Amino acid sequence: MQDTTLFPVKAKDSRFHPKEMVCGVVVDGQPRAYLGSLLTATGGQIEEAVAGRMLHVAYDTQEAVFMWDVPDDVEVVEAYWLAWKAFHPDTSVWNEPN
Repeated sequence: MQDTTLFPVKAKDSRFHPKEMVCGVVVDGQPRAYLGSLLTATGGQIEEAVAGRMLHVAYDTQEAVFMWDVPDDVEVVEAYWLAWKAFHPDTSVWNEPN
């Protein structure tokens, strides 16, 4: 995967590849990112509570798709890391490596 974009990106964050696929959620105004590579590294699926809501997020590496089961009031967006980070600069990242 190339580390280039067709347009300038001001909200750079080098923790992850800019084109890493993200399943982003917003729960009660709190953004959280689930990256495909991090989900894959831990078995492909997780379940966690965020702001009192139970979220189920999975990533199918073979098909390169996310699946989720979240409450109706939780916003879900699939995007590249660079786009998610640009729109949600204060996002937390599930299982971020230290």
